[in-house]
Amino acid sequence: MKNMFIKIIYWAGSLRLALVLVIVLILLSFTALVIPQQSEFSSVDIELWSDQNTGFASFAGAFGFFSVFRSIPFLIVIILFAVNILTCTILHLSGIKESSNYKRKSGIRTIGFFLLHIALIGILAGGFITTGLGKNGSIILTEGQIFVNNKENYIKLTKGSFSSEWNKDLRVRLSKVKIEYENNVIPVKVLTTLDFKSKSEEKSGIDIEINKPYSFDGLDFTQDEIGFSPRIIIKDPLKKKLMLNSFVALKTFREGENWQYRDFLPLPFLKNKVILTLFPDHNKDGNAIKKTSELAGDPIILFEERDGKDELVSSGIIPFRGSIKIGEYLFEFAELRYWASFRIVDDPGYIVFWIAVWMAVLSLILRYSEDLIILFKKDSNSTDPVRGG
Repeated sequence: MKNMFIKIIYWAGSLRLALVLVIVLILLSFTALVIPQQSEFSSVDIELWSDQNTGFASFAGAFGFFSVFRSIPFLIVIILFAVNILTCTILHLSGIKESSNYKRKSGIRTIGFFLLHIALIGILAGGFITTGLGKNGSIILTEGQIFVNNKENYIKLTKGSFSSEWNKDLRVRLSKVKIEYENNVIPVKVLTTLDFKSKSEEKSGIDIEINKPYSFDGLDFTQDEIGFSPRIIIKDPLKKKLMLNSFVALKTFREGENWQYRDFLPLPFLKNKVILTLFPDHNKDGNAIKKTSELAGDPIILFEERDGKDELVSSGIIPFRGSIKIGEYLFEFAELRYWASFRIVDDPGYIVFWIAVWMAVLSLILRYSEDLIILFKKDSNSTDPVRGG
């Protein structure tokens, strides 16, 4: 029984186990490439993929592989890595394992070795905390719109296997988007103004720049992208029925210095696909339309109606605060605002991770300090002048 226990200890701290865990991590990473991840795809895209791949979808759902790096199997691998490193450290320091790799070193080197392994465990612990308890979501807000912190309101959302619900009392309102352009073409500064409100705290008029996070109520808000959001009203003239009255956040495409704002309307009552392309400001030369500025001066929308074979059925222009009939429906371009997207992150393992990283740097300095001292001494001796007798 004692021999079996010793064998388990040796196996737990072995290089063989470490190699097996590395292979498992590679396989998990490959799985993340094959199966759409919640951090990259919207829930609609994942549902569509699941309908097309029912067998894989059942497998992915059972093991949490729609978010591989927050799944239970990934957490188990992290725990086993920590056990492997901790056992290896204990075997080394206790002198149980006799081999050239486990010979006793000097005190400084031993401290460096010990701190390095503790740092590695700390890095794994930080990753485990973030992976198991953290959350990472994406939202889109049009100016004036309020975000209520429910999972249904996220465009993308990944959660740790052990994470609790976010603060449902949280409210975020996009007050204003301010953009400074160079020559009315290239944005040189983008500011979004947000109003925050939770059960315990309230802040208004907070300006956020791109890639500069702002923390509120334990969450980091980072501005991501911007674009235009026209308010589209669709009516059925025959039935005298309002079919749609909403802001539509058009996707932003960039080709060099050329920006395009375009998307289609995924509305079930439309027989054909309707694609909208916005020109914030324009000139017309006959039938040709030329965008003259990224600033909203004289905006228009170019629409294209395409059938199931993606063949053009009709096209035309919807003027600002004007309307046009597309098929059997009347489309109106009523208003134009900006939209902005934000990443919302809860990273509880961040501090643990970075403390462990700096500890690892310190441990490497201690581990190789004697080698560096010897190296510098050799260099110093080799440059001493030769003295004659």
